[in-house]
Amino acid sequence: MSLPPPTVRHYLSPSWILEINASQSLLSRWVKRPRFQEIVFQLSLDDPRLPGDQALVLQGDRPQLTALHRAVETYVQTLLAHPLLPPARLSAISSQMPPPALPP
Repeated sequence: MSLPPPTVRHYLSPSWILEINASQSLLSRWVKRPRFQEIVFQLSLDDPRLPGDQALVLQGDRPQLTALHRAVETYVQTLLAHPLLPPARLSAISSQMPPPALPP
């Protein structure tokens, strides 16, 4: 029985690239939607003010991707709730929120 091909997704914006690689579980053959295992990601942040060799790259696995998702979601929700606050104050508010819990 051969394994399903790996899944690769790219999400692009002018200042970042998110690449997610995942292997499909053999269970995917029997259920109606794909089941993934061994998810890894790479997020490359491009700050045009920095030289190319100083770009920030984050890498991790499924729990770290989940934690990153929750951190970004918290920041965006704070930004939407307080649209007139300067960025430094938004960061302070976001940092006071409880850290995202990792899945079991």
